[in-house]
Amino acid sequence: MSALIDLGTNYLVLQPLIEAQLRSELAADKIPVEGIEEIDQAGAEDQRPKVVFVCWAGDRFPQAESGRVLSTGAQLVYQQWLVMLHLRNAGQVNRDARNQQAGQLLARLHRSLSGWSPVNQPGATQRFRRITGPKPDYTKVSGLYPLAFEIPLQL
Repeated sequence: MSALIDLGTNYLVLQPLIEAQLRSELAADKIPVEGIEEIDQAGAEDQRPKVVFVCWAGDRFPQAESGRVLSTGAQLVYQQWLVMLHLRNAGQVNRDARNQQAGQLLARLHRSLSGWSPVNQPGATQRFRRITGPKPDYTKVSGLYPLAFEIPLQL
């Protein structure tokens, strides 16, 4: 385990790393990326046309033998993170156009994090993978498209 991911010092150390990775992916489009604490904060009253939110979604502990606490006190944990694309199209109320745009951006967000390792070292084994997340949420003027990811770490 790399000292770069020290859950013992900062349990949410991955959030700024995820945000930086997504900002890099979306830099040319100037789409803001920001951390939030709850899903309900994502797009609630946001007037920006596009924004990506990052939120810690909890943990999953394996029930199998690999989830046991080791003699060193270490335990495997899968941290789960949500990346939520919020698109607003209040002026045109064109759901097809909004979903077309969302599909392209979601593909980029998926590629940006799936298989990505926040540890910048050769041989790093911790990599993000997609998991089942919450369903999208649509209104007349906006769409919220969540993608869920998890990464195995030692706690």
